[in-house]
Amino acid sequence: MKNELRRKLFDVRASIKNREEKEAIISNKLQKYIFEKNFSTILSYVSMGTEVETKKIIDDLMKIPSLTLLIPFTVGSKMIAVIYEGEALNVNKIGNVIDIEDKLEFTKKIDISITPLLGFNGDNHRIGYGKGCYDQYYVRHNIKNKVGIAFDEQEINFERDKYDIPLDIIFTPTRIIRLGVKK
Repeated sequence: MKNELRRKLFDVRASIKNREEKEAIISNKLQKYIFEKNFSTILSYVSMGTEVETKKIIDDLMKIPSLTLLIPFTVGSKMIAVIYEGEALNVNKIGNVIDIEDKLEFTKKIDISITPLLGFNGDNHRIGYGKGCYDQYYVRHNIKNKVGIAFDEQEINFERDKYDIPLDIIFTPTRIIRLGVKK
């Protein structure tokens, strides 16, 4: 069932109109939230393909000396976070940032995680790529601010799996969707 939804959602995400304008709105909302909450340690995915673009967000955050910016790296089926220090962000076909294998895993407190998603439902559960890397990471690291960024068109009804962990907030171009707050 979810694999069928994933195929559909890849197509939905690929057909987004006015993408750059919508991404700019999402980026502004997210960065405003980060600054208002005064977060100091941020984990952000590195966008690939038709995901909401994060490279500009990462570049903007890198300009703030008081922030520690982390990027995810998958080793087998386990995701780890490593400190990003401005290296070129080259992403391979499975979404791994390459050339960081020699970095050590960041194990201290993370204030916020910016999470990729293919789709989301009304309960802030996400459909990712099917490996459960982020869900497992959240269990291991107890991150309090799990944030998704998506286009409104990615919202879809589906039943969550028992291991799925909801996002605390999802930013879209037209909404800020908070966990537990109904429309």
